[in-house]
Amino acid sequence: MKKIFYLLLLAITTTISCTDLEMNPLSQLTDENAYLTKNDLLCGLSGVYATSGCYLASLFVVNEPCTDEAVVPARGSDWKSTALQDLHKHTWTSDNSEINGPYTDLSSGIAQANLFIKALNNSGLTGDDVDIIAAEARFVRAFHYYNMIDMFGNIPIVTDVVDPSNPPSNNTRIEVFNFLETELKEIADILPATSDYGRVNKNAAYFLLAKLYINAKVFTGTAQWGKAIQYCNLVIDDGTYHLADDYQSIFKWDNDNCPENIYVYRNSSETSTWGAGLYIQFYTLHYNQGPQFGLTGTGWNGYSTTKSFYEKFTSTDKRKYIFLVGQQYGPEGEQLFCRDGITPLIFTPEYTTAEGMDNASETDGARVIKYIPGGPAPLYFLNNDFAIFRFADIVLMKAEAILRGGIDPKGETALDLVNSVRARAFDVTDPARALPSINLDILLDERGREFAWELLRRNDLIRFGKYNDAWDMKAASNETFRTLFPIPSQQIGANKNLTQNDGYN
Repeated sequence: MKKIFYLLLLAITTTISCTDLEMNPLSQLTDENAYLTKNDLLCGLSGVYATSGCYLASLFVVNEPCTDEAVVPARGSDWKSTALQDLHKHTWTSDNSEINGPYTDLSSGIAQANLFIKALNNSGLTGDDVDIIAAEARFVRAFHYYNMIDMFGNIPIVTDVVDPSNPPSNNTRIEVFNFLETELKEIADILPATSDYGRVNKNAAYFLLAKLYINAKVFTGTAQWGKAIQYCNLVIDDGTYHLADDYQSIFKWDNDNCPENIYVYRNSSETSTWGAGLYIQFYTLHYNQGPQFGLTGTGWNGYSTTKSFYEKFTSTDKRKYIFLVGQQYGPEGEQLFCRDGITPLIFTPEYTTAEGMDNASETDGARVIKYIPGGPAPLYFLNNDFAIFRFADIVLMKAEAILRGGIDPKGETALDLVNSVRARAFDVTDPARALPSINLDILLDERGREFAWELLRRNDLIRFGKYNDAWDMKAASNETFRTLFPIPSQQIGANKNLTQNDGYN
C-alpha cells in the first residue's frame, strides 16, 4: 500500500504551503515511485530549493516589521490588522496569525527536504554527483533550521519520517545549534568548490557556519568569534566571490551575474508563484505607482520605513536610492496623485496623523524600492533574483567578530573591513567615503544601511542588544523573551508534544 510521509507538523498533509503549486507533486512521494534517474533527482532537487521562496514571503512579513527599518501601518481600513501592527509594537501573542506563517513554511521546507533525501537514499542511485545532490538538499534543510533557531529557538530536530501518532517534541536551542554545526561541516566536505548559478557550493556552507558562529553568544550563551572569523576567511580566501563595484547591480532584474551573491533565490515574472516569488516591492508601492516602474500590476500601499531609519542615510550615500520620498511621477514625467485623483502623491518620511501607524495617511512613510523592476513586463512577480547570502555580509561579519575580540590570523582590522564595503556607496572624492573610527553602534548602523530590507535587521538588533530599545511608534521594553517568537498556538494545538517558549502562554 502506498504510504504518504508526514513530517514535523500534523497539519501538513499533501500540500506544502510555502510553494504550493510547484511543490504539490513532490509532496505525493511514496516508496513505490522514488526517483529512477539522476535527471529525476535534479528535478526533485529544484523543488527542494524552491522551498526557500518563503524567505521572500512569510519570513519577510514577520521579520521586517518588528524592527526599526519597516512598519506596516493601518491606512484607513487598508492593512488594518492587529497581527501586523503588533509586530512593530512588540505586543504579539502566540495567536498571531502572521507568526504562524514562517513556522509552517520553514517546517514544510524541512519536511520537503526530508522526503527528497529519503527517496534519494531509496533510489539505488550512487556516485559523487548523487552525494552532491543529497548535500544540497541537506543544505536547504539546514538553512531552514537556521531560520527556525533564529526565530523560534527551541524546535524539533527531525531528519527522517516520523509516526504521525507520535509527533516530535522540542529540542533545546543549544541542541539545534550543535546539530547545525555538525551538519554544515559534513555538507561543506561534500559540496563542490564551484557550482552552477542557483545551486550552492562549499562557500554557502561556510557562510552559514559563519552566520551560526557570529550568533553563537545569542543562540547558546557562549561566544565563538574566532570560529566566525575562520569561516569568513574561508569564503574570502577562496576568491570565487567578491564585492560588486556597483551597489545597485546587486539587486537589478538581471543580477544573475553578480559576483557578490553567494546564495540566491531565483525569480521570474513568468514562472514565480504566490508564496515563492519576489513581490515585496508591491507591499510598499502606492496603488497608482505601477506604471512608474513599468509594472502591469498595482502597488498595495502597505510597508514603509521609519523616519529614524531613513535618516541613518546621508544625502551622498548611494544606498539611499532605495527610498521613495517627495512627489512621485509617472513614466512620462507626469505628476502622480492619490486615489482621490486630487491630492498629489507625495511621500513623507514622517507619519503625519495623530494616530501614527494605527491610522496613517496614504502617503505617510518613505517607501523602499531596493529591487527595481525590469525585464519581461512583470504583473506581481519580479525578475530580480533575491540575494540571500552576500559577500558583503561575510566582510562585515568578520569585522564584527574582530571588533568583539576575535583574533584574525591575517591581521586585518575591523575599520578597514567596514570601509572596504562602504567605499562603493560614495564618490571617490566624498569625505564620507571612509569612516574615521568604528565601534559596535557605528557598525550596527552601517549594517542597517548596507542590508536594509534584506531580513537581517531583526537578527542584528538582537545580537547588538538593541532589540528592546524604543524607536518610531514602538516603546522601550524589558520583555527580553521577545527575542524569540512564540511557538504558534496553531502548532501546539496540532502537536501536544511541543512546549511553548518562555514568556508566552
